[in-house]
This record gives sequence, C-alpha cells and structure tokens, in this order.
Amino acid sequence: MVVSAHEQSAPLRIITEHSPPASYLNEQGKVAGATTELITQLANQLDEDIRIELMPWARAFYTATSQPRTALFETALSEERKPLFHWVGPLKVYRLWVYGRQDRLTGPINLAELSRSYIACESLDSIYLQYWQQLGFTTERRLALTPRKAQCRDMFLQQRVDLIIWNELFAGSLQQDLRQQGTELVPLMPIDDIYLYLVFSLDHSVAYIQQWQDALEQSYRDGSMRALYQGVFPEAVIQRLEAFAQQPLPN
Repeated sequence: MVVSAHEQSAPLRIITEHSPPASYLNEQGKVAGATTELITQLANQLDEDIRIELMPWARAFYTATSQPRTALFETALSEERKPLFHWVGPLKVYRLWVYGRQDRLTGPINLAELSRSYIACESLDSIYLQYWQQLGFTTERRLALTPRKAQCRDMFLQQRVDLIIWNELFAGSLQQDLRQQGTELVPLMPIDDIYLYLVFSLDHSVAYIQQWQDALEQSYRDGSMRALYQGVFPEAVIQRLEAFAQQPLPN
C-alpha cells in the first residue's frame, strides 16, 4: 500500500493516558504497558517512526482532534466520536458488570428487585446512571452519587454500599481487596461491552489506516497479542480479540 509523503516524513505522535497496566510511565520515565508494547510492536512491523507520550485524558483527546499526524489510545467507541477519527481496533473489548459483595447479598438474588434491598453507587457524570435507573435505583431510592468513580470503589470496600458497576479488567484487584476482608466479589449481571481503539487524526489516508488494521488483526491471529496480554488482562478479553480476527471479511 502507498501512503502519502507526510505520513512518511514525520514521526507519528501517539498519545495515551496513565491507565496501568495498558499504559504508564516506568521507572525510566518511558511510557510502558501491555497495550503500549503491542502498538510499538505494530509500528516496528510497519517500519513506522513513532513517539509515544502520556498526558491527562482531556488534553490528550483535544490534541488528537486538533493536531495533524497524531494518534490516541485507548479510545472508547461512541457514535459522537466516530466522525472525529480514523479507527483501528479494537485493542480491547471488555465487559462491565454489576458486582456485589458476597457478605452483603442475602438469599436468592432477584435482579428486578435489587433496589428494594441494596444500595448502589455511581459517579455523578457517569453514562451508566441510566442502567441503575432501569433497575429501579434513583437518588431518592438507594443510589449514592459521588464526584469520582474511585469513591464508589472505596465505599464498596468500606461496606457503605452493596453494589457497583465495574469493569472486568480491574475486577481482579477488587477481588483481592475483598478477600483480605474475608469475602468475595460476585458478578450479578453484565451491563455493556466497551470497545477500545487506537484512533488516528483525519489527515491520514485510508490506505495508511488499513495497514495498521491489518497488522493489528495479524497480531491476534499469530499469538503476538496473546504473548503481551496474557497474565495482564483477563483471558476472556484475549479470546474476544482472537475471535474478532477470525470473523469473515465483508464482501
């Protein structure tokens, strides 16, 4: 495939946020992490000169939408964001669940009646407030609201709330904390699947984007993604990506 002159002349600026174990600054002050390593590996295969930077998400997103020759990961796919970028991925597909504490759950669990017996927590600006409302939770009825999502985790561990929506990527550390308290994390119901992508500024050509997409899917088929992700992300996440790469191409 042929790419444009500017795509060959300047290093590709790739931006991400602090989100271990996918991306973080290591002891040497360099951006590291399983997803970072995968993207670096793809760039090497494509003979692509890249520079990976880490910055707060809001600034990273603004930079990627306002500056040419940029890319950003890991970006959640949404209808509002679709026209802003070229999309390569998914880099990960993870599931959100409603989780409970085993020591706070009593008797058979009736999902339709959770709001009658348990207290849930969500952050004020979360898009998942609608799911709690569908389950019968409101601010007047057993729904605690916090400025930040991390505060819900703290309240969950402190037994101040019984239920939270959490993603399976971070469920392992939450489970460890609960086991130190002598209880277990219980998945009650799946809420949503979140697709995370490597996105590129719109000045890149379609041919260039297809090169990255092909290289990524090949990493799912040949085991190189698994080698980086295994032991870092849940097995279910890895298997979803491998299944994605086996899907037939559209006619």
